[in-house]
Amino acid sequence: MSNLVVPLLLWIVVAWRAPKAVKHPNQRPLVIAFFCLAIVTTVRTPQAEDLLRQFDLAVLLTVPKHLAGAVMTAAVLEFVARMLGGSSNPRRDRHIRYAFTVLMVTIMMAALPTIPRTPDGDFLLGVGGTVASLVYWGAWLTHLGTMLALATRLFLRQARQAPGGRLRVGLTLSGIGTTVGLLYAANKLGFMVGSLPDGPGTPLSPDATAVANTVLLDLSLLLVVVGTTLPAPAVGAAIGKVQDLRALADLRPLWKEISTQSPDVVLNREYTPRWDTQLRLYRCAVEIEDGVLALHGSMQADVDDLATKAASQSDMPVTEAEAFIEACRWRVALRAKATGVPGTVDEADCATSRADAESTSEEWLSDEVKRLRRIARAYRSRAVRDLAEAFPLPTPGLQESTQL
Repeated sequence: MSNLVVPLLLWIVVAWRAPKAVKHPNQRPLVIAFFCLAIVTTVRTPQAEDLLRQFDLAVLLTVPKHLAGAVMTAAVLEFVARMLGGSSNPRRDRHIRYAFTVLMVTIMMAALPTIPRTPDGDFLLGVGGTVASLVYWGAWLTHLGTMLALATRLFLRQARQAPGGRLRVGLTLSGIGTTVGLLYAANKLGFMVGSLPDGPGTPLSPDATAVANTVLLDLSLLLVVVGTTLPAPAVGAAIGKVQDLRALADLRPLWKEISTQSPDVVLNREYTPRWDTQLRLYRCAVEIEDGVLALHGSMQADVDDLATKAASQSDMPVTEAEAFIEACRWRVALRAKATGVPGTVDEADCATSRADAESTSEEWLSDEVKRLRRIARAYRSRAVRDLAEAFPLPTPGLQESTQL
């Protein structure tokens, strides 16, 4: 059943992208490419082959895969050309691509009637056989190699110009995928030439060549599918949610300890949908900040000096040192509040390194979450725990009598 995973995923991708293709014409070539790719991978499965042979339809085992492959490569190239642009006459270029595809498919279909059949009715396309089979393979591999070479050139050229991020990675993966597809076509062509009656012979056995073809084809398809899917907005949204969930997981232990000591800072959860990870992250950051404000009355003197000395002895980078000092300050303050020890620092001096509140909401949240995650990681570290536990808190009764 494992060989059905790839076809099933491809049909899911087709169903997912089909509605977008109706609204956005530039997406239609890619949906057609995925549709043809799903056909190719489905027909290649042993279950499909057994079913077709059972109904005496073995003739559909080979030719539909090649026709779908020809349409798929042409559709991928059309999608890339539409997406990247840069042509002075895109309509003329499109007509040339279509005419070339039609010509090669016509040659393939013209050669089919004279190709011998296998006992179960499939076409005998052994490359060392008849002239018709050589013409068929020559036309198909010429079309495949030409389309893949053009697509590779466009993918990699645009990848160099694209800004960093998912778009560049997607274009690079797609370019690598079409390059692997060229290796597949070259392997097929080399075996065809080597198998000629007067040919130089083949470096690999037929079985080894078949295995190499399968590996190259599957790898090429995988890279192209991933590369063309990665820049999609839905993928970006999914990645963003995963990143938000990771940030929430990092901040939760810190939030839990702070909110336990200051439960009033926790906002009403009734109006926070679980699927809205950005809102959850925003509220988590705000609640932590409000909880820290509530800790100002428990901040202790000399913590900053001890934490600064420990950070300098550990040669921490500036950002890590700031997070370490902040974490020490918060952990000692939480310990003081839990034991009823008032602060020994003027609340006006309890400044923090929080992100700039004057920036936009999205910028503030991004910067603040990064800062809080650094503090949360430091807060969980043994060094911060040891410093906070060893810090001598004044006895509440003695402190009050001293103040009197």
